[in-house]
Amino acid sequence: MHEPLEDITGLRPVFEIGDYYLYMIALVVGILLVVLVGYLIYRFFLRRSTVDVRANYIAAYEAINLDNPKEAAYAMTKLSRLIAASEREEKMA
Repeated sequence: MHEPLEDITGLRPVFEIGDYYLYMIALVVGILLVVLVGYLIYRFFLRRSTVDVRANYIAAYEAINLDNPKEAAYAMTKLSRLIAASEREEKMA
């Protein structure tokens, strides 16, 4: 019925793995690594160059002219809402 399995040299593999697959995988990994390092460097410099907006608002809050109380109150309310960090602080402002 069936021939013995001793002679299996006539079988060929389901698919052949060429020599270039290793190079392609190394290329893809290399590209991903370069993109990852570039993204991390971008984020590092982005964090370093950010300006503290709250500090600018606090400086503007301290520079409000109190000669006209009505306009000063409106400016204080506006700036205090911008300075507020949480929803609770916004309700209190």
